[in-house]
Amino acid sequence: MEAVPALLRQAAHDAVLPVFGMREARPEEKSPGEWVTTADRAAEVFLAPRLAALVPDSVVVGEEAATSDPNVLDHLLTGGYVWLLDPLDGTANFASGVPPFSVMAALLHRGQTIASWMLDPLTGRVAAAQRGAGAWLDGERVRADPSEADVSALRGAVLRRFLPSVLLSHVEASSGSSWN
Repeated sequence: MEAVPALLRQAAHDAVLPVFGMREARPEEKSPGEWVTTADRAAEVFLAPRLAALVPDSVVVGEEAATSDPNVLDHLLTGGYVWLLDPLDGTANFASGVPPFSVMAALLHRGQTIASWMLDPLTGRVAAAQRGAGAWLDGERVRADPSEADVSALRGAVLRRFLPSVLLSHVEASSGSSWN
């Protein structure tokens, strides 16, 4: 799977960074709060066939393809290998010329994520993880010291606009914070 970071870097070099923060990126709002640019589309067109070629009989579920044709999501229900691809995560930041944004891919088998990669195109840093094998940042093993974990200090955020109403109600009821 060493080929995946190289593919992500090539997509960033060829499709993403040349239009970073530029008018040529032509940002469009595809749905309320969701943006797409020429870089999203070009990176997906570059990556999809190359990722599929890495694993025989695999299919790619790319964000932009799934937006154009929701039936693409049916591939997630197969028992085979499926690549999930977000060719440009953080498109609004990207189009505004500010970090962070990333190029992300994950490989699933029988519905389980078995590996994932995230590239920061501005720094070239790659985070990768493999199910049951651990995580790496720029090729260096990442280890967490469980003795230092203070779960009560953890905080998070939920992007509510994508949650189904039943789940949204549960999240709001379980949260101790106010919702804006």
